[in-house]
Amino acid sequence: MSVVAMIGMRRGRMRHRLVLVAAMAASIVASLLPGGGALAAAAAPNTIIDSAPASPTGSTATFTFHSTKSGSTFKCGLDGVALMSCTSPKGYSGLAQGSHTFRVAATSKGATDPTPAT
Repeated sequence: MSVVAMIGMRRGRMRHRLVLVAAMAASIVASLLPGGGALAAAAAPNTIIDSAPASPTGSTATFTFHSTKSGSTFKCGLDGVALMSCTSPKGYSGLAQGSHTFRVAATSKGATDPTPAT
């Protein structure tokens, strides 16, 4: 139905027609997209730790890491602390003697690695 034909309609009916026209337009646009209109969610990157301390008993530790998607940003955490923004390499000092657990997750185009590297 054209816009000209809708001008003479009562207000309530016109609202329903506009919704129908908008839904039809969305369907047409979706059918023109690759995959028949299935909008693919951005695939999450995978996070990889490249290097970690050889000895977990020292008071300092430096980790290097990367993502399978270039341009990713990262969040890191140590020993269960909430992940915070970081870059590679990530260093820690003043650590208590003993083992520690490092986690890092990459984010690319709004998609975050659901399984941070440890």
